[in-house]
Amino acid sequence: MFDDGSLGTRQSPRSSRQHRVLIVDDHAKMRGELRGLFGYSRAFVVIGEAPDGEQAVQLADQLQPDFVLMDVKMPRMDGIEATRLIKEHQPEVIVIGVSAELSDQVEASMRAAGAAALLPKENLCEHLYFAVAARFN
Repeated sequence: MFDDGSLGTRQSPRSSRQHRVLIVDDHAKMRGELRGLFGYSRAFVVIGEAPDGEQAVQLADQLQPDFVLMDVKMPRMDGIEATRLIKEHQPEVIVIGVSAELSDQVEASMRAAGAAALLPKENLCEHLYFAVAARFN
């Protein structure tokens, strides 16, 4: 698990508004749980969801999120490639990767793609909101 420190320094151009979140995961149940988690906060608003990396890239271009929660393993385009493409077009967007299978290779690949952090999916809902909220406030 890594955090390059950029989460704490992000100055959103929409600072007077909610932080805009894009949730990307190939499991609808996980997307729903994460959407519900962010729904408890006035600081964040979920602006979109994608079931794969290809749609994530398209939605990020259209919706201009502040923050993307990105699953690593997905069909059509994985989270590593999607992160690379999103960061290429929108370097200011914070991407946090999530994975059920953390390894040094996955961490290195997500870091190289531009992700600010990689979190384990296990117990993600219990810790994600507080970790992100603390860094945006």
